[in-house]
Amino acid sequence: MSAHRDPRFGPRAAFRGRNPATGETLEDEYFEATPAEIDAAARSAERAFEPYAALPPEKRAEFLR
Repeated sequence: MSAHRDPRFGPRAAFRGRNPATGETLEDEYFEATPAEIDAAARSAERAFEPYAALPPEKRAEFLR
């Protein structure tokens, strides 16, 4: 694990994910989030759900590309 030094967030523990099928360590690092950040992300996702679900499938697919 390394430490994230972005001055906007202060030091944060960082970790790499692991592919559960192969055990391979993934290249990208992920950083721990505070409970408040997790709550804010969940609220944001909840607000976005209905407008996103109302889009036609072709438009939703554009987000996945």
